[in-house]
Amino acid sequence: MKNVVAALPNDPELASWLGKKGTSNGLTFYNRRISDTHVVLLTPTDIVGKFYAFGEAFTLADQIIASTKSIDDILGESIIAASLLRKGIWLTDDNNVQHLLKGLGNSTEQLSRDLLIERLGALEVHADDAGVRIDLDKSFPVKGVGTVLLGIVRRGSVKVHDTLSMSSGKELQIRSIQVHDEDTNEAGRGSRVGLAVKGIDEKEVRKGDILSESTLPYIREISADININPLIKDSIHETGCTFTSGFSVAMCNIEKGPSAYALRFDKPVAVEKGDPFVLIRDGKPRVLAAGRVTGTNAH
Repeated sequence: MKNVVAALPNDPELASWLGKKGTSNGLTFYNRRISDTHVVLLTPTDIVGKFYAFGEAFTLADQIIASTKSIDDILGESIIAASLLRKGIWLTDDNNVQHLLKGLGNSTEQLSRDLLIERLGALEVHADDAGVRIDLDKSFPVKGVGTVLLGIVRRGSVKVHDTLSMSSGKELQIRSIQVHDEDTNEAGRGSRVGLAVKGIDEKEVRKGDILSESTLPYIREISADININPLIKDSIHETGCTFTSGFSVAMCNIEKGPSAYALRFDKPVAVEKGDPFVLIRDGKPRVLAAGRVTGTNAH
């Protein structure tokens, strides 16, 4: 079974048509099986009040989808963010927006709803075999089961009885796994998983933690390659903004070094080299920049 993660930031109605609604916090998850492909669709629950979820969805997604039903700020931000992240974007055919796509280097297409489903089912994703990694967004206790963690498998496969390490360094063991509310012995890359675990209390887990074979520790500073939104005319040096990568969200300050940018966070976050990120500011346009982590300094 193949798994695909897609982001759809601006059309909850289309999201509910494409998939069955699942859990919801900053992001609402929609799930659909297309032949031998499981699709997890990520949609910000409140994109006005919690715009950071836009960055979460875009950095987690294999493919970005945007509705052209409304030609507005969010559509524009979506097209630019996909370009800055070097990710492809599929646009619905509700309105012709080819004039908005001129000069963009990423892959863009306008597709019908039926063709969106076909393309999602046929999408090929890169499988990284560097070991299991699960990004966590929620934890809670279940009577008779213990601690349950929710997350997305970003890399490798997680199996029942695996012993894995939290970003805090604490180890835990996988007792059982659910994918799309069904029990399974193994879940591969791109799966939306529920993990019953032992060895940790739900209060010891925070959103953005990473579960992996070797500890990916919290860090307070990264070096980064940054692609700046072309609509931003001012220098971003010494700018404060919100950093989003996977489920990690933190305020940060941007400093320009001799060969790369440095981002310093107001709290420790869990990321590793190669992770994509989006930087968000308070004013419009909200997307300040995007890029990838090139180096980390452990907390």
